[in-house]
Amino acid sequence: MKVALVCRSFDKNSGQGIYKMAGYLYENIRKFSDLDVQKIESRSKNSYLFDLVESPKNVLNRDFDIYHFLMPESSLPILLSREVRSKSIVTIHDAIIYKIKERRWLSEKYIKMMYWIAKRAKIIITPSRQSKEDLINIVGFSEDKIFTLPWGIDLNHFRPKKTKKNLNNRKIVVGYVGGLGKRKNVEWLLYSARSLKDNIHVKIAGDGPRLSFLMELKNKLKLTNVEFVGFISEEKLPDFYGSLDVFVFPSLYEGFGVPLLEAMACEVPYIIGTNAGIGEILPIYKIKKFSQLKLLLEKIIRKEFSPLKDQRKLLIRSKLTWNDHVSTLVEIYKKLNL
Repeated sequence: MKVALVCRSFDKNSGQGIYKMAGYLYENIRKFSDLDVQKIESRSKNSYLFDLVESPKNVLNRDFDIYHFLMPESSLPILLSREVRSKSIVTIHDAIIYKIKERRWLSEKYIKMMYWIAKRAKIIITPSRQSKEDLINIVGFSEDKIFTLPWGIDLNHFRPKKTKKNLNNRKIVVGYVGGLGKRKNVEWLLYSARSLKDNIHVKIAGDGPRLSFLMELKNKLKLTNVEFVGFISEEKLPDFYGSLDVFVFPSLYEGFGVPLLEAMACEVPYIIGTNAGIGEILPIYKIKKFSQLKLLLEKIIRKEFSPLKDQRKLLIRSKLTWNDHVSTLVEIYKKLNL
């Protein structure tokens, strides 16, 4: 079976979660299947040029058994070709664009137009039940064409550090990895640092439009226990997770929440998350408001919680490895190729 994976980028170090997952998916389809899989990606830095020109040109001039668009923004060929449409799959990570206003008007209109095009695909793949329900109830997708398929984790890359953590007589290290946009809600970590300043040290990894706001907030609150460490490459991410006692992912909305998966693979002792689809599967400590985060951290400081254990085994039992992901994806491809 000849499969085209279509995405703006497959760069795992791009800082964009979609491109990172695309990179891992391509590598692992080649590793765990005998499919003839080929990438169709942008040759320029202009995303719109790829979506509107490069993607249609490269897709329509080549013959594949499956056309798998890894983001709706790149799915224009579905509208332009009945043959492509009959062999098409679109991965849609979430319905954030319909739930949270964080983009400029024109960008929002553009993405919603691309979701409208993606509706015409034969199959839709989304990583969580939450995202599936949002696509059905908010965006109007047909339930019978949506498959829920969680992302996988590379357990060989994301591994725990061998050094044992000892919380006695020192501040606990609380960390975050991800984008620094408004939806990510990272300011909760700064308010935690102010409330628990004698007991925690906060490390924030990532970049984004709210970085300057967060740094100004740090100065305003006169925080000496908050550290902005910048973008961390994929190679060094396991070391960052390994330096943490607590991983907090306070995002207001996530279709899945890959960093939570990575933190578990690295056996971070305590993992806290808000509205992320992965919480359907894994027993993270769930919070909905800042007061709950503060209370949880206080209990961890007082050792009133036991650390999570054997998280890697749980990931395997929950079929959240790339081998499991590819195995299920191949079955979906076969359904379309019948």
